Amino acid sequence: MRFLCQRYLLDGVIALVDAVHADEQMNQFTIAQSQVGYADRILLTKTDVAGEAEKLRERLARINARAPVYTVTHGDIDLGLLFNTNGFMLEENVVSTKPRFHFIADKQNDISSIVVELDYPVDISEVSRVMENLLLESADKLLRYKGMLWIDGEPNRLLFQGRPAPLQRRLGSPVGR
Repeated sequence: MRFLCQRYLLDGVIALVDAVHADEQMNQFTIAQSQVGYADRILLTKTDVAGEAEKLRERLARINARAPVYTVTHGDIDLGLLFNTNGFMLEENVVSTKPRFHFIADKQNDISSIVVELDYPVDISEVSRVMENLLLESADKLLRYKGMLWIDGEPNRLLFQGRPAPLQRRLGSPVGR
């Protein structure tokens, strides 16, 4: 195991979604929704058989607003989309022009997601308070949380991610990079 850890780095989570069976499987099995919720990339297969998959794409976006959905045609996909996903990296631009909240419309699954973007640094004690309260009140309803924060007074971004317990944090690259 140490050998693997020294040579390889988990870059991200990729979920394959069968367009023919996805709706039925996600309706029947919560784990199917979980896999979509955890993904950093979603590969949509069998669209050539299933036909138009726009409603399925919308459903996938409601479950995981951050993961791009790519179509696999007859098993072919640009392999560049599978590597360097940076799902666990801290290089994402965390600064936006204005605060934005992305609420996913009409809950039609057991899983939904929200994205919050701010253009200013946040107080770590306030973030900790909010996350602790969220975990105390709603841990049984959370599948995953993941974020990159610009912390007031810190030169590096802070990545936090995890499942209901424990909250994981680590410093990343400087904010300006």
